[in-house]
Amino acid sequence: MNQRQVKKSAGSLDPEFGDQGSITVPIGTTGAISSAILALPEGKLLIAVEPYVGERSFTVARLNENGALDTTFGVEQNGVVRVIFEDTYVYPIFGLIPLSDGGWVTYGQYTSKNSDGLAFVRQRQDGTLEESFGARGGRFIPYNEIGNPEQLRVKADILHRDGEKGAEVEPQRAGNSGYSAVAQSNGKIFFAASISPGPGISKGLVLRLNSDGTTDKTFNGVGSAIVELPGVAHNRNQVDAIAVQVDGKVLVSGYYANDSDNSRGGYVLRFDAEGQVDASFNEGVPVTISDPAYRLFFMNAISVRESDGGIVAVGDVRRGSLRYGMIVVLNSSGSFNRVFNRGMPLYSDMLPEGLAWNRCSWQANGAIVVAGNRGDGSVWEQLVGVTARYLSDGTLDPTFNLRGWVVFDLEYVYESVQDMAIMADGRIVLCGHLWRDSTPWHKRFGGFVARYLV
Repeated sequence: MNQRQVKKSAGSLDPEFGDQGSITVPIGTTGAISSAILALPEGKLLIAVEPYVGERSFTVARLNENGALDTTFGVEQNGVVRVIFEDTYVYPIFGLIPLSDGGWVTYGQYTSKNSDGLAFVRQRQDGTLEESFGARGGRFIPYNEIGNPEQLRVKADILHRDGEKGAEVEPQRAGNSGYSAVAQSNGKIFFAASISPGPGISKGLVLRLNSDGTTDKTFNGVGSAIVELPGVAHNRNQVDAIAVQVDGKVLVSGYYANDSDNSRGGYVLRFDAEGQVDASFNEGVPVTISDPAYRLFFMNAISVRESDGGIVAVGDVRRGSLRYGMIVVLNSSGSFNRVFNRGMPLYSDMLPEGLAWNRCSWQANGAIVVAGNRGDGSVWEQLVGVTARYLSDGTLDPTFNLRGWVVFDLEYVYESVQDMAIMADGRIVLCGHLWRDSTPWHKRFGGFVARYLV
């Protein structure tokens, strides 16, 4: 599909960015796969790029407003900073966390000779490592040390999708990583993981780090809180998304499953700043979303509106082999927002191939921007990136690409959206992976960044 857009209208690719609205990665001396993005001041962007196979380093690159590498960034003045930790591989990258001082934290998975687990790497605004964070800029947490090591063991093959092991399906899957992290204004970092305390049992876990990377023992007394979902019959739950409010309370969303009756659902739960379930949110019990017409529920992203605490959570549900994008809007109290889709979950069904939403964000006028991927979640010719804008009542915004949604589809490749950023002026930026045909699996060979007008 030709990505050139003649009319400069909302939902059109921005012709002043890259090649008529998009760039492909690698660019310059970056790595191969763009997996996360941040919007910066002055219209600049930061992307985190995974390494080529066999390399230990990942890179962060800063782009000017026109999509070119910012040659004022980096020691070599080439727009790229390469991050290397001896004998430690940081791969894959799950996201970028903006910090109030202009720096950021890149988080992902690490592998070393002795362990594997979650990695958090903090950099200053100029790209240099913040050496006061962790060990010379990095905090590496082995999976088997997450939570209470006397009671909990985290599986190295973390469950991604209702019991499917990520390592087994990764070559054929695209989209949400199943991990989430966010920072408070004071630099403390929340992140989510899933633990397996026993056979057939899994639970979400919320952890908090101090600004120097140490575990914050003031959060629930141990630095972490287990997601128990009071009042919900289940034997498995998982946290897929996390958001922090201005008052320090933290929202988590994910899915739950009860294998005894094969029931499934999604949930949103809030903890207070001390790590206890917040009794003022939905009377202390999780908001649950379930429907017997659908067999699986996933809540992949969550966003809080600062002005009034409004909450939007997005994901996907399945009916048979088809996915439908799901959007849920709540008031700050945990009640359903009755303006949006009459207070009910909205299932996006405008694409016959199916779709899932992986990212969401509020706009100042109350509209909601969502991004994700078309198809059933596997990598094949139907996989393309999708962006949509919904009005506050849940209807698609007809001023956005004339129909409320747009696809990103380059020729001869498949595209999967991994992350989304909203610039200060509202322009929408996506980044993701490029795939091509290969045997026995489709192969990731590069990435993209695309920017849309609003």
